[in-house]
Amino acid sequence: MKCRTALLLCTALVCSTVLAAQTYPLSSVEVRLVRTPHGGCLGPCVQYAITVNGDGAVEYSGVGLVDGTRRRNVSSDEVVALVNEFLHARFFDALDTYVTTRVLVRKGDQVMLYGSVGADYPQTDLTLRIGDRQKTVTLYNDFPIELGRLPELVDRIGGPQVWQRK
Repeated sequence: MKCRTALLLCTALVCSTVLAAQTYPLSSVEVRLVRTPHGGCLGPCVQYAITVNGDGAVEYSGVGLVDGTRRRNVSSDEVVALVNEFLHARFFDALDTYVTTRVLVRKGDQVMLYGSVGADYPQTDLTLRIGDRQKTVTLYNDFPIELGRLPELVDRIGGPQVWQRK
């Protein structure tokens, strides 16, 4: 009985991993989005940047749908929820750039790897900073769905549609 209890305790200790918490001030947290058009624009060419700080300060600067600079505040809890979405999408593990679509084509007993880049996709640069750790990811073409959701979440906090309602 003692061996079985000890084995269960050892298994529980091995299976549960406790990570040490790292503490950062809200001022060291920042999410930034920059949208840049490529190729021709249908309608207005929309280009803008959004910065969301850990303390809830949001700044929009752009041309196209909403021109100029706008500022507002959201709750720090909204910022934490946004950053958690970045972490859930494994943002720090993502490639730096998603530009090329890759296709494998079979030719007899060989395969060829082709890459293509479209000219009319908008480019979105996302940056996440937590403390000293910072990463920027460029989303242009053929990026994972999890990363593709992130710009929409940033836009909900400070994109052009927020300022058009005001």
